Amino acid sequence: MRRSPAHLLACREWRRVCCPGWSGPVGCARPRERGVRYTSSMIKRELAALVAEAIERAQAAEALPQGAVPDILIEPPRRAEWGDYACSVALKMQRSLGRPPMEIASAIAAHLGKALEERPPDDLMVRAVLGVEVAPPGFLNFHLNPDWLRTQVDAILAAGADYGRVPLVTG
Repeated sequence: MRRSPAHLLACREWRRVCCPGWSGPVGCARPRERGVRYTSSMIKRELAALVAEAIERAQAAEALPQGAVPDILIEPPRRAEWGDYACSVALKMQRSLGRPPMEIASAIAAHLGKALEERPPDDLMVRAVLGVEVAPPGFLNFHLNPDWLRTQVDAILAAGADYGRVPLVTG
């Protein structure tokens, strides 16, 4: 399985910091279920929150009918050309909303763009998300900004062994 550039960069850095003696294949260093890195998990949470906000906006604007919103999962797609992350929430919502998943995904994507436009320019999602596209049968495919990814790798390398450390609060 081919991984996205973001996934491979994160795995290579994770392997360099956490497993310096590791001599396995060049691909992914960890099982997919454990996540990529802290930054990947953070991006997934932020993307899921952005999708939830877009669904709320679409329902408020009556572009989507009111209905139950299932858990929003953001995962790496099976093929790198489909983007860095994908979301299948429209497929899960089709039964409760009674609409085709492509129509649901299109409404979410339109309101996702509006949500990003209203955020400040220094917001993480504004800097990180290059674009979102709707793909059959109703996926939202997210593409991350390559320039933003490069700055993340530079920040990880600059932090060295301190990357990911959280200072404990005493008192």
